[in-house]
Amino acid sequence: MAQFSNINLRFLNLVIGLCKRVPGLPSDLLNLGYAVKWIELDFTNSSGEKVKPDIILTSPRLKNTLVFEWKSGASLDKGQLLRYSQLTGQDLIQRAFVDKDSVESFDIVYLCLEENKENILRSIQETGYNFPILTVSENAIQLSSNHFGEQVLDSIFNPGLGIKFSRVPTNFVPLDIESKNWEIAERFIPVLIKYMSQNQTQFSLTSVCKDLIEFWDSLGPATRKQLKGKINTVVQLASEGQFSSFLVRVKQTIIPEPVWEIRNNPISFPVPKRRVQFQKMRALQKEFIESLRTGTRQEILKLGP
Repeated sequence: MAQFSNINLRFLNLVIGLCKRVPGLPSDLLNLGYAVKWIELDFTNSSGEKVKPDIILTSPRLKNTLVFEWKSGASLDKGQLLRYSQLTGQDLIQRAFVDKDSVESFDIVYLCLEENKENILRSIQETGYNFPILTVSENAIQLSSNHFGEQVLDSIFNPGLGIKFSRVPTNFVPLDIESKNWEIAERFIPVLIKYMSQNQTQFSLTSVCKDLIEFWDSLGPATRKQLKGKINTVVQLASEGQFSSFLVRVKQTIIPEPVWEIRNNPISFPVPKRRVQFQKMRALQKEFIESLRTGTRQEILKLGP
């Protein structure tokens, strides 16, 4: 399983996918009314200690909330386990803004890779906590220890849900604060080309963020701020480098955030020439991504009239 470069993003998109109707993924959680409430929201527990769950799911139908924490490695932070053990329903209502009708019961759920299961199980058993533990293999996600507060969840995850972990869609949240600039560029340039094909003349930083990340509004404020900064950096590098003839930062705007203007839009050319221009843009895209990946500046391909 270790071949996947960003296990955390795969875990995140897997759990989101279980709450949506996605080809190749079971929709059991969706059928029980679960939906995403928050992704990486910082808040405090009843003891005033900070927790930051990877994702929070709520089901008004079951009046239940699932607070997920996942581990890509084989070790656990015992201090973190203690902080989660002190989490109360009132904390979720007052500090995580979960609707009170979804907190008649809640579970702290740990998610890990099958290959790390024994170490994770041992660490939690040593502390005496009874958090349900889900393990992910290439072909299934299943309950490996303890029980959920809602019995129907036990029946779903034991013996397990069939999945293809390596094929889990990653488009719900394709980027996180660990993403490299070149990875962000891989996602951004197709969005820029989409804007051009729609004959869009300007776009804001927030609009790019929302077009890049479907669940942008579900991200915790601190996570949104960090990701917005990284995306801003990449768009600015594009406007100063390979895409300088297409993108210009607007100096003064009526909204308090970066806005870029699209210039020399290939969509304005006659159809035969338009196709050539977009092909050249894809060449620029490869150059831009490679320059970010390697940290080198390459000669910029200029698009002729």
